[in-house]
Amino acid sequence: MNHLIFALYVFAVVSGIACSINLLPLRKKYTGLSEALIINWLLAIFTFLGAVILYITVNLDPAVNLVRVLLFVIGLILSGLTIFLPRQVNSVLSSQPKHTLKANSEKAFGLLALVSVITTASMALFTKHAHLWSIAVPVLSLVAAVIYCIVVQCKSHYPVNSSVFVKRMSMAFPPLCIALGLGEGLFFGSYVLGRGVTISLPLIYLIASLLLWRYAKDIFPVRTQTISQELNCPSGLTPKEFEIASAVYQGLSNKQIADQLEVSPSTVKNHLYSVFKKLSVTNRVALIKRLEEPQA
Repeated sequence: MNHLIFALYVFAVVSGIACSINLLPLRKKYTGLSEALIINWLLAIFTFLGAVILYITVNLDPAVNLVRVLLFVIGLILSGLTIFLPRQVNSVLSSQPKHTLKANSEKAFGLLALVSVITTASMALFTKHAHLWSIAVPVLSLVAAVIYCIVVQCKSHYPVNSSVFVKRMSMAFPPLCIALGLGEGLFFGSYVLGRGVTISLPLIYLIASLLLWRYAKDIFPVRTQTISQELNCPSGLTPKEFEIASAVYQGLSNKQIADQLEVSPSTVKNHLYSVFKKLSVTNRVALIKRLEEPQA
């Protein structure tokens, strides 16, 4: 294997994992980020195994059973992506009124992933001379999950705080990744087989990790937004005051609110003082009761 290409694989995996570790503290703050991090880790394993299986297949004389096991593991990873891609989109869009497919779609893709795992196991581990075809079902399942995510995003607002660029990128990136991988296989297949590596795999993972790290705060809504949308905003409150009042309704302390909204605790106190004054309440319990009252 070319040393530069190998270095690219190592750099991509290490950089992607570093990006996901950097986002770990934010997973409780943003809806859908936990699923995105799981997807990132699955892609890291997939990138690593993709390099391993291509290298040993071309440059070594591996036992058939070893190749089968590696293909089975890759099938498991693709099946996992089939589950978590729709779950991430459903989680992000769960507060949108047009999004009504959450429960049924997750069950459907969970069943599809199960069929994918069973098919992969039966072909990759037990059927002679057919183990290469075992990847077909997981790949098709993943393609179905990507198509579902794109359709749902087109029909929904994704999400309320995203720019047009982020919306288009979130919808266009998965099919572009698939097209890049397939294109390399179709047009540069001899190079891939000759060198035992694929350039698109580490590049896709590296770009996806960097985009997740850079635009996580734009792609994923803050969890308090869901609470805000379930409540009726009392007249007279500014959007920021209502956001802080909703966080109080959620049971967060001033420090937790300050951490989530990335402001100082004194700023939270000032907003709360204004909220108490406008709503004629004197404490948090009274504020919660006031928010639960139907608005005229």
